[in-house]
Amino acid sequence: MLSTRFASQRALWGRCYAEMEDYNKAILYFEESLALAERFPEAYYQLGLIYKKLNNNEKAYDNFKVAKEYIRYSMNEPYIERFDEVFEYMIDDKLKEKQIN
Repeated sequence: MLSTRFASQRALWGRCYAEMEDYNKAILYFEESLALAERFPEAYYQLGLIYKKLNNNEKAYDNFKVAKEYIRYSMNEPYIERFDEVFEYMIDDKLKEKQIN
């Protein structure tokens, strides 16, 4: 359980750095988050958004696909509110963009 709390914390830091457009630090924090909670769809989704902004469409698409694969994953932490919950329709929208481009 402790690792999921740290995973959420790391993802929050990643989100903050992404908002500040410090994408390299954001990527590091999201990767740390995934090292602690491997099936964390929000982290994969946020990585996809970052890679899309960096014009690395293949990595973006790959991360969106993994986010969709793990969308039903619960971190088994009922007391932690998902600060940036991602929903399946959001991932589907990003995956459709790949088909259009």
